[in-house]
Amino acid sequence: MSPRDARPDALAALQKLREIIRSAHEPVHFGAEATGISASQAWALAEIARTPGLIVSELGKTMAIHPSTTSNMLDKMQKRGLIRRERIDADHRVVHLFVTPVGERLLTQLPGPVTGLLPDALAQLDDRQIDQVNAALSLILEKMDRRQSQRTASSAEY
Repeated sequence: MSPRDARPDALAALQKLREIIRSAHEPVHFGAEATGISASQAWALAEIARTPGLIVSELGKTMAIHPSTTSNMLDKMQKRGLIRRERIDADHRVVHLFVTPVGERLLTQLPGPVTGLLPDALAQLDDRQIDQVNAALSLILEKMDRRQSQRTASSAEY
């Protein structure tokens, strides 16, 4: 189906999704240029400050990012002196995170929302609304996956 054949309400939904994606990828509106950190780093810094001693894997889960992405981001933050990592437990595989005084000063320069526009907007929805968003997005992803599978199968036939 081409966009010309799409229902007007489907086109409106597409436009809204594009606006959400565009907003989520825009440079951070809280002045990252002035602080020199990315939106993800600002969010991570805020999460670590909110929960001193946070475990690396929990930070990744909170931010919904891959463990290697979490580790790479934390490496950059540690090099800038924003955080420190400590192995407190007997199990030295567990790394706890703490904000340094440099990181605390930088946090005071960040007007909110440090989590980013999309996570902040989602956090403002009630349980019923989040359930509806998840159901609709799951359905869209299912339809996209099905079409992708059909394309892959039909291209394999040639």
